[in-house]
Amino acid sequence: MTGRRGFMKGTLAFAGSVTATWGQSPVPRSPFPIPRSPFPIPRSPNLRVGLLADTHIRLHPGAVAWTKKFENALRRFDAEKVDAVLIAGDLTDFGLVPELKVFADIWYKVFPDDRRSDGTHVERLFIYGDHDTQEIYKRLPPGCNGYPFSADEIAKMAIVNNDRAAIWKELFREDWSPVMRKTVKGYDFVLVHHAWGEPDNKWGSCAPAMKPFYEGYRPDPSRPFFHVQHRVCRDTAYVPGHANMDDGKSTTMLSRFPNCLAFCGHSHKFFNNDRSLWQGAFTCLALPALSYVSVLPGRENSYFSDEQKKAAEAIGRIPQMKAVPGGGAGWSEAQGMIMDVSGDSIVLHRVDFETPAPELFGPDWVVPLPLGREKPFEFTAMEARLPVPQFQDGAKVEVVESAGKNRKGEDTEQVTVSFPAVLASAVGPRAFDYEVVAEGAGGKKIVKRVYSPKYWRAESAEPAKSECVFAKSELPEGKVRFSVRPANSFGKTGKAIE
Repeated sequence: MTGRRGFMKGTLAFAGSVTATWGQSPVPRSPFPIPRSPFPIPRSPNLRVGLLADTHIRLHPGAVAWTKKFENALRRFDAEKVDAVLIAGDLTDFGLVPELKVFADIWYKVFPDDRRSDGTHVERLFIYGDHDTQEIYKRLPPGCNGYPFSADEIAKMAIVNNDRAAIWKELFREDWSPVMRKTVKGYDFVLVHHAWGEPDNKWGSCAPAMKPFYEGYRPDPSRPFFHVQHRVCRDTAYVPGHANMDDGKSTTMLSRFPNCLAFCGHSHKFFNNDRSLWQGAFTCLALPALSYVSVLPGRENSYFSDEQKKAAEAIGRIPQMKAVPGGGAGWSEAQGMIMDVSGDSIVLHRVDFETPAPELFGPDWVVPLPLGREKPFEFTAMEARLPVPQFQDGAKVEVVESAGKNRKGEDTEQVTVSFPAVLASAVGPRAFDYEVVAEGAGGKKIVKRVYSPKYWRAESAEPAKSECVFAKSELPEGKVRFSVRPANSFGKTGKAIE
């Protein structure tokens, strides 16, 4: 690796020439006005932090919308008067120094000299992710994604081929180390960078640097502290069956600290999944992604895992619907959170930044303090407590036969089952997804799960109806009864309409 500061400066200078060549600013002006705060806060919190993950800043001209998302999120945080902004890794998309420079330029445009528009200091709580410090740049052959560079030029711009500490110092004006501790208004944040490539660090959990730190760390047990890493702590949020986790060493280390709240990125999941927040020996929150979030597999309009694909193909099943975001349908999403810490609770506000006036996504998650005394977000407790969504009285199912195309583009005789969207109301919460059953007279059943068309957005973006599509050939012969049940994040379903 090249560790010379001079070479790193040359790489940053090259980033400026790239922008000039393309003839556009890498930091476009946000089209959205600064919104007013929607949060009913009866008292001033001790600490307010803006929470993001996976900004994935790119360089090429088509990525202007991505930089706008980031700037818009920061402006929202400025309007909400946050004390700090936490970003849990994957600051860049291909791990290039010029991409990180664009990221830093946007930060200092919104927070010049690390100050809000009212002049108050705002702390940076950023970490490198796997896209920043692994060899992701090798996915960029010459000309790919609009990057007009040779393979050699791309390699020279990669953070992993330079001195990551020197790059950080140059762009963010602070010393860098694999584990960094910062204190904001009396609360500790332990920032664990994804430092891939170290001995005993296959997954980038930074376990070699974490172990000596936490062996000597003695936090105040009466107040929370916050751990930040990129990959999700193994066997915590989203389990069972979640793949984007670390090697498990962080879970072992943090289990000694019931007053720890760990923030993780990397999963790219939506935050309407109540399994995002987990409580066990410590507390873990898998943050939503600002850029390209993904859904859980196996729904009629989501991607299928390899195992699910094989099982579906074995019975001649082909999805009849296009996949929603995360499965190849587009990247119209921008999610984040705002955390308020008070003496008796941590309140997590979920925010959809994609709307012109960014709005709350759903009910706040309120975590009681001190951490570990009560565990309302322990999965068994949450499953028992979480309300089950229900259709409004009078809701009806509509069934239409028509010619269409399956996901492979093949002409198919289809049956579309439509039903009202279940949104948060006096009846219950918003549906996580829907179970749609086609049952024949002989008892044969075809069961599908499906997401709403705007599952990943705030409720105001939801259309009035959702639908699930069947191939006519996969339905039982004769008369078929269709039933639909809304479900919550744990798979519990409400009453059916048929």
